[in-house]
Amino acid sequence: MLGGVSKAFGDLRVLTDIDLSVGAGQRVGIIGLNGAGKTTLFHVISGLEPPTRGRVVLFGREVTRTSPSGRAALGLSRTFQVTLLYPRLTVRENVEVALLGSTYRRYRLRLWRPLRTHGDLRTRSRELLETFGLWPLANVEVRHLSYGHQRQLEITLAIAVDPALLLLDEPTAGLSVAEMAAMRRLLASLPRHLTVLVVEHHLEVIFELVERVLVLHQGSIIMDGPPSAVRTDRQVQDLYFGAHAAAQVARQTGGGVLNADRRDEWTKGQADRREEWNRGH
Repeated sequence: MLGGVSKAFGDLRVLTDIDLSVGAGQRVGIIGLNGAGKTTLFHVISGLEPPTRGRVVLFGREVTRTSPSGRAALGLSRTFQVTLLYPRLTVRENVEVALLGSTYRRYRLRLWRPLRTHGDLRTRSRELLETFGLWPLANVEVRHLSYGHQRQLEITLAIAVDPALLLLDEPTAGLSVAEMAAMRRLLASLPRHLTVLVVEHHLEVIFELVERVLVLHQGSIIMDGPPSAVRTDRQVQDLYFGAHAAAQVARQTGGGVLNADRRDEWTKGQADRREEWNRGH
């Protein structure tokens, strides 16, 4: 997939010599602190950012200079940290638009016909909404959905185009506890033949969803292994709970020293993070 990929913005190097190979049907999680380069990595894979150096290969074809739409036509689909939906269309209409915009030839040549004439399209949209638990909301305009349902719909749209590779960028970001539970059920129900790469800050979600975890730090992959190995790795634990993470938080507070309120916030955050880490076991 990636061979010797580096990405820099001027003098700022964001990715350094990334080599990544992912097998068909594999589910890979990507974790790391803020600024590690996770979203930039997705941008390079999906074509939104060209690499400064290196090659990108998808489905046996070099796509280093191929446009995002060209990569989508090959079978890549992606979600983002913010939802990209049609707010004044219904849930079902959003799915039907995704189906019409897919690479299905049987739809491509019939764009000018009314949606009601697409019996197979209507059937497929209902199947997708039922599969991912959104059928009761089929006739609701997207602008009236909760944020959690919008995130679920975005993943449904990504699946609607029948991809071979799905990139999920923080699918649980900003969700409530109840919405998080619904999203985890949706992620668990993704088709098994689908290759999935997921960036996620909630470690318990990563550990239950994937069979392989990449740890990205300062633009480099510092570990690549099964969740059980990543959880027990001392370097990774230090990154999340030790001096590296503490120093980063201190820098972000502006003086390199944590005041009492910040220190309490940091301590609680570390305790919460460790509890989440342990729940992923």
